[in-house]
Amino acid sequence: MGHLTTPLLKALFTLVKSSICRSGIVLFSTAMFLGCSSDEKSFAGDVSGIWEVTMVENGDCSGVHYPKTKEDIVQIVQNGSDILVIFESDGEQISGKIDGHNVTWQSNQSSGSGTIELAFSGEVSNDGNEFIGSANWTYQSSSSSCSGTTAITAHHLAAPAYDLTGALIGTITSDVTLETGTFRLDIVQSATGALKAGLSMSFASSYSSCFPVEGRASGEGLTFEEEMGMNLIGQTTDGKNFSGTYSQGSDTGKWQAYLATKKKFSVAERITPTDGEPAGLAWDGNTFYFTELFETKIFSMDKTGQTQLVYDGDWTYFFGDITYDGTSLWIVDRNFGKIVNISKDGNLIDTIQIFPAENHMQEITGIAADGQNLWIIEDDYTKEQASAHKINSSGDILSSFNLYSSSPRGMAFYNDHLWIIHSTSYWSCNDTMESLIAIYEIDAVGNVVSVYEGLDIYLRSLVFVDNELWAIADDDLVRLNLQ
Repeated sequence: MGHLTTPLLKALFTLVKSSICRSGIVLFSTAMFLGCSSDEKSFAGDVSGIWEVTMVENGDCSGVHYPKTKEDIVQIVQNGSDILVIFESDGEQISGKIDGHNVTWQSNQSSGSGTIELAFSGEVSNDGNEFIGSANWTYQSSSSSCSGTTAITAHHLAAPAYDLTGALIGTITSDVTLETGTFRLDIVQSATGALKAGLSMSFASSYSSCFPVEGRASGEGLTFEEEMGMNLIGQTTDGKNFSGTYSQGSDTGKWQAYLATKKKFSVAERITPTDGEPAGLAWDGNTFYFTELFETKIFSMDKTGQTQLVYDGDWTYFFGDITYDGTSLWIVDRNFGKIVNISKDGNLIDTIQIFPAENHMQEITGIAADGQNLWIIEDDYTKEQASAHKINSSGDILSSFNLYSSSPRGMAFYNDHLWIIHSTSYWSCNDTMESLIAIYEIDAVGNVVSVYEGLDIYLRSLVFVDNELWAIADDDLVRLNLQ
């Protein structure tokens, strides 16, 4: 007889309202629940909104263990005396009537091989934020019958202040171990404020991808609960910047994040160079410059694809990303923690050691110029953490922030924001292995403002050309359409 609970819930969750306070004859315990007082504003008669409901069922049905408790969220839409109740658990809707503060409901519904007949009534607190009710029900089939009662309590939730659909990306720090990591929640929010998300996290020397989590947005707050026991609680005042606390077993800590808008990118144009295999890409206002993959060569290229060798050096390792600072080119020496300054006509100007040459775990995977200083990406394999550093032309680090990315590479600077490629293969929430390429648009303090995503295209480097984003894809230069 376990099939009784679901249809019964749906009938019983029609909201209840009656004006006990108005009668002036109230039991002490009822008065406490209803919040009756001489100076309290009485219930205005509108029960529209989102309600968190608990039902406790008791009965004499054979084989059912009582009491049975179930929780659900319902959205109530009221039009005069008509009430429409929408159930979050399965989306089903039922209708009811409200008369003043009182709701009565009689229903005859199919359930399994039989039917359930029920009748209930209930009362709403004077402030309109709580309700309590009960129902008598009878189940009848060709082979059996049983009956029982169900008690209902509910709390009126604040409507979500913001739509949290997007990518919540930020950092997390343990108060116990003092470890710091990064996380991403890809969120979809329902009309009732229910949140479903995939949680990816690089934290405590491990990486997890797309754990399913569920949560709720209420007012300016949010909560998430992950099946392995991690709970996240947070607040926002603008719908973009979030902060809060987490707990998992004996570990507790804090987190902060920014809600990025999720967008798409696609290829709008391709140019194939006449020579060379591009790795890093730069633009000086008239001409492209690119480093060659797994080499220490630099080519110039016009928009028709015609190339010319500019530099062919003899270095221990190979060049990576490249940028133009308005005067000369800066190139990443991939595995030795240094950057190289070369003129546009191929003369070596300087080499600057940023990280110890013997430490091959601190790799520079991107570089960009902002007009005054340089930015680099440090991918530190000893920390399983990537960072962005602003440096001057002497290599001094001026400021830094952590990046959410397990393998960032390629960097551009445009409109005071950094644009960085993130790529990873992951086990997605729909149980398929996917290769995700994303471009993160990041402000100067590390907040991910927008995430542009695309599948089945491999990007190596980024540069803006006349306000349009170009990249290297495969062995071509491509102009991207940002949607």
